[in-house]
Amino acid sequence: LIDRQFIASVTSTPSSLRIAFACDCIASSFVAREAFVVVDVSKRPDATENSVTELARLKWPESDVRLSFSSAAVAEQTPDQIVETARSKARDYARRESAPDVLGSLGTLVAEESQSETGSLDELAEAQQKLAHRVAVAATQGILAPTVRQIDLPLGKMRAQIDTDVFDSSVPYLADDSDTAQPNSLNLRITSSSDLPTRSVAAELQSTSMGVRCISPDAVAVDTWSTNVPPAQQISEFRAGLFTEFDRLNHDVALDLAKLYLHYGFGAEARQVLSIDADLARKHPALIEMSDIMEYGDARDGDYLRHFADCGSRAALWGILAQARLGPSQPVNADAALRATTALPLHLRRIVAPKLSRRFLEIGDEARAETALRSIDRAPEDATGPADLARAELQMAKGETEAAQQTLSGIVASNEAQSAEALIQFVDSHLAADTLIDGSVATLVEAYAIEMRGHPLGAELKRAHVLALAKSGQFDEAFDALRRLKSRDGTKTERDLRVLLLGIVTRNAPDVVFLERAFDYGRDAQAITNALTNFAMAERSAALGFPQLAELIANKADGLPVSAKSKELLARIALDLERPFEAEAHLFGVETDTANRLRARANSMTQNYETVASIFAQLGEEDRSLRAAWLAGDWSSLDRDETHRFAPVTDLIETQMDTSENLDGMLGRMSEALRESAEAREVIQSLLTNAREADAANEP
Repeated sequence: LIDRQFIASVTSTPSSLRIAFACDCIASSFVAREAFVVVDVSKRPDATENSVTELARLKWPESDVRLSFSSAAVAEQTPDQIVETARSKARDYARRESAPDVLGSLGTLVAEESQSETGSLDELAEAQQKLAHRVAVAATQGILAPTVRQIDLPLGKMRAQIDTDVFDSSVPYLADDSDTAQPNSLNLRITSSSDLPTRSVAAELQSTSMGVRCISPDAVAVDTWSTNVPPAQQISEFRAGLFTEFDRLNHDVALDLAKLYLHYGFGAEARQVLSIDADLARKHPALIEMSDIMEYGDARDGDYLRHFADCGSRAALWGILAQARLGPSQPVNADAALRATTALPLHLRRIVAPKLSRRFLEIGDEARAETALRSIDRAPEDATGPADLARAELQMAKGETEAAQQTLSGIVASNEAQSAEALIQFVDSHLAADTLIDGSVATLVEAYAIEMRGHPLGAELKRAHVLALAKSGQFDEAFDALRRLKSRDGTKTERDLRVLLLGIVTRNAPDVVFLERAFDYGRDAQAITNALTNFAMAERSAALGFPQLAELIANKADGLPVSAKSKELLARIALDLERPFEAEAHLFGVETDTANRLRARANSMTQNYETVASIFAQLGEEDRSLRAAWLAGDWSSLDRDETHRFAPVTDLIETQMDTSENLDGMLGRMSEALRESAEAREVIQSLLTNAREADAANEP
């Protein structure tokens, strides 16, 4: 609060502020932060108590400039020129501290100057309107921006009581006021005639599509966090100054040391330095998550960098890498991430590019995944294990299975840190392609599984071992390994693997091995596989002549997928079990050639040969139609084809014995009967011969 010893009163108008002093004072002024005229008031050494001095103090906020000028000439000036003119007058009057004309407000002096020039009240109103319009346009175009309070993105991890990831949008977090970002496209700039020449597009703040203010690119500029000094010398210098003489942590040195570690890809070391002081780690969440990305491949439990995945700067790279998996609909700025990767030094590109390629594959962007890998293909040295592993995944995604398997074989043979993971993918590639694996691969997987049983990949290696045994034809050993796995890791892992294992047995095992496992599965009421495997097992059981087993598998809890093929399978099983009416019920509404043949078979079992003949006629199978007509006694249908094998029999049946008087007595009639009998024998013999030939050719 200011008492009345110096200040007598303060009055204001829309364009001025009048301060009346209660003393004979000395007043000086200066401009502060390019927005205020500050008046410094002090008492004269020889001042009297009753003297009064006035001086004006004007406030010039950049977001709300309101001045009154009646001069048309002044109104033609730009807002910046008007503001600068007023500031210049304020400085001139402030410098004349003891002059008599200091009395009176600056607004009054400006008004007096305006009245000395030609003008009118109408011109004043017009000038005010033009000025207000210009200020509004400037604010809209971003030339003038209000000073607002920014909200920082929380540094600590915030845990909600509900899973907020299910929502499409969230509360917009804003980063520091000083944060800047590059525009989405560096070769695009939109300008107009009202833009200031000094305007910098790169300096504008940018927000993500979710309303998050992008952090400064300098916050993740890992490529700039080192000098030309040898790394060992830099590290030793920083470590020497890490603690002060009183064993207190030097935060600045610790921060520089952590950044240096990150520059050379030492994620664990950087995190250890930042974790020395909890406050240091809390203030730099980006560095903590970058450390985890380099060490583990993602930010683990971090919740900071992932918000910047669709920024237009290098922050997009680390925002993408911070997430273990990318959702198919998640907004990301892939081009910005690729530009940031290309700008990294080679040793960092070897770490980052394979991880980025995998993220792009997760969202199905094969083109950019390949582009990310090309950023290290141009290097003179050979590709590293992570790069080869990412390239194998890309080849699998593009359907180049053989090339992917060759790449994975090379990684396994190199005995690098990625060999175990490559071995798992090698087994999975054979499973996807449904090809066999050499038995030595299963032995190698088992050795890795024993060696890395405490490693996060240990469980995956055990799973790969079971599958490798099955794909190499060692089915009994595969089921034994599955039982051992169940006793150690529980039933969920065992159930998922059993589904895969039964599928491999159904597709690849010999009949005897398949039937052994199929009967075990059918008798086990608790054993449940997926619908597709159920269908394959039931179909093969029916094809091998075990309809009861096929029906038992088909009626398992998981059942068969509802489709035309599953209905046809159920109808075939019912026919094999001599249940024709049930078969026709299963085929209700299914109109396929296979379903019609099954209907014909069902009607044959009920001796409805007319329907059978009609069905085969519709299918265009003339021979089967005529055979059904023969069984039905439909001689008129048999007459339609004189070349068919049934034609002679039809003629024989329809031929009447000649009993006319023209025959030469009894002897003539007996001779004619013998002739007709011989012809009938020949027709019947020909019919039986054709039937045997048809059976030999498996003709229905």
